[in-house]
Amino acid sequence: MDRSLAEELQLSGPKGLMDMKTVTEVKTVETMTVDLRIENPENGHKFKLKTVTCVRDLALSPPAVSDKRLKTMYPELQELNLPELNEAPKILIGLDQAALIAAPCSLLTEHRKLLLQAHSN
Repeated sequence: MDRSLAEELQLSGPKGLMDMKTVTEVKTVETMTVDLRIENPENGHKFKLKTVTCVRDLALSPPAVSDKRLKTMYPELQELNLPELNEAPKILIGLDQAALIAAPCSLLTEHRKLLLQAHSN
């Protein structure tokens, strides 16, 4: 998680150091470990994320394709009235929390193109 998000959520936890490998280098970064809960606002289901590692600058890129472009490519998305989110991600959810990112339910258009993936209740 990006440290700025942790600070915005007023989270705190043990500090430490971690070697972070990128495409171009390996560098040692300061970390903070926190536990937090996230909630699905539509159905109220809560999920606990344990030992989330926060770093000062996660430095992820914004999405490669803008929301506007996606809505042009897939007009069906316009009907869903989704908010535009063209910012870089502030948190990554990995394999230890795969249930939160896996999508067992998919919605396809009439032309069999993927429209939406979601968790089933």
